[in-house]
Amino acid sequence: MPSIKRKRNVLTIETKLEIIDRLAKGESGSSLATLYNVGKATITDKQKEAILQYAAKLNSEDGSKRRKSMKGVSDTALEDALFAWFTQKRSLADAVDSLTEQNVIHAWKKLWPDVSNFIERLPGFKECDEDDVREWLETDVGDPGFQILTEDEIVDSVKAEATVEGATDEEACDEQDNKGPTHAEAFAAFETVMAWCERQSECCSTQLLLLKRMRDLAAKKKALHMLRHLLHSKLSWHGVND
Repeated sequence: MPSIKRKRNVLTIETKLEIIDRLAKGESGSSLATLYNVGKATITDKQKEAILQYAAKLNSEDGSKRRKSMKGVSDTALEDALFAWFTQKRSLADAVDSLTEQNVIHAWKKLWPDVSNFIERLPGFKECDEDDVREWLETDVGDPGFQILTEDEIVDSVKAEATVEGATDEEACDEQDNKGPTHAEAFAAFETVMAWCERQSECCSTQLLLLKRMRDLAAKKKALHMLRHLLHSKLSWHGVND
């Protein structure tokens, strides 16, 4: 009677590490082969060192141990360069946390002339001083929308909003916005969905890219909405919009 051919079972790196650990604790290769439904030849120390080194690399690079093969790359120099670039970009967020108050103050003194020139380009803001800017920054702290826009985009957007006269149009726009989620609520929702998708193996980079574009759109609309109200209040203060 012909024997039934066993279906090939490919183990993940994580499972292979588990087997190595159990072998080290004294369990037999025969029993583990039966338990994990693999051939006895698979349960050996032949690739132990290679598996441990590969797993260590995955840990250092935030890789997934759910992968089943230890595929290398044909261009190691390119891989190292890409990984260095990735870790450098990722470390920018950590670098912000390491800034001291004195570092920020020193940087602000250097930036203020450029900030002042930029603000003077906005209609109705020529009389603004450093104290006004500090007040706005304190009001908008934590808002992720403004860094999405370039200086020219902000200026063009504010100039476009300055041509809209009358509170009736603004009230109608606000009423339209209130029929659904606000831009800020949409931005927060996309942030949450992106964080969730990054942890799901079924989600691909294309889906994440689409979510990022929608999140950025919500951030831009949120920023423009805030700029519109800021401009309206500033123009009213100077008597421009009487």
